[in-house]
Amino acid sequence: MEILTMGVEEEFMLVDPVSRAPADRAPTVIGSAAAELGGQVQAEFFNAQVEVCTQPTVSCRDLRGELVRLRGTVGAAAAAADCLLVASGTPVVPREEPLTVTDTARYRHMARAYATSFNRYDGLVCGCHVHVGTLDRARALKLANHMRPWLPVLQSLAGNSPFSRGRDSGFASRRSVEFGRWPTAGPAPVLDEDRYLALVTDLVGGGTLLDRKMIYWHARPSEHVPTLEVRIADVNADLDTVVLLAALVRGLAVTLLDDVDADGPAARRAPGASARGTRTRRVARHVGRGPRPGER
Repeated sequence: MEILTMGVEEEFMLVDPVSRAPADRAPTVIGSAAAELGGQVQAEFFNAQVEVCTQPTVSCRDLRGELVRLRGTVGAAAAAADCLLVASGTPVVPREEPLTVTDTARYRHMARAYATSFNRYDGLVCGCHVHVGTLDRARALKLANHMRPWLPVLQSLAGNSPFSRGRDSGFASRRSVEFGRWPTAGPAPVLDEDRYLALVTDLVGGGTLLDRKMIYWHARPSEHVPTLEVRIADVNADLDTVVLLAALVRGLAVTLLDDVDADGPAARRAPGASARGTRTRRVARHVGRGPRPGER
């Protein structure tokens, strides 16, 4: 049986310890944390955000341990910069002044070109992205097609952004609503590799997207590592929720690869109650499973 690795990217917001509103202190926090974490801590679109990235692993225990290390290091750096590291998909308390965009050429360009896609007061959103690999682009696209009907289930397990503008928004994941303003955010179209390349070339060439990194589908082939990236979830404070999400994504991927590699048709919706029981048991056999001796 094929063993897939899993990795997690988590986006956090920085908030003022008194007002609890987002605080523009990411450059200081990242500069401090990078002394230990290097490229595993990165900037995001707003100066009130920080992203951490795990290394790929086959072990849920190792994944959890690395998340603890990353969160602990960045949390300490945030405390030293007089702010708090918060795992919430949207800010609970809005800012009185507009958010500032991270000072890089790419983000400055995005801020100018997509000014209507975000709100500088409450447009900050933080997600949790799970990578499974190793998969080339063609195989990742086929897997994304098969995984598509299951993504709402994963989203429902990891919603963590009920608040917006200081009030209960009525959504478990307000982040998905706010982020949906950006081009391509949402379910991926069903594509093979040739159609994917043609579509992305048209989107970038026509100015809809700045570059391929702006493919914001719920599941996409990564442009910088050989993985399928599932981007459906909010960032979560509970570590075990994050590990469970990664394990479920990996288990689902391993299960669906049987159909992918057999060139079976992708389901248009998740199986019904009777079929779900069978498929869920198949997925459960792969959740959290590492390699047996000799399988590495």
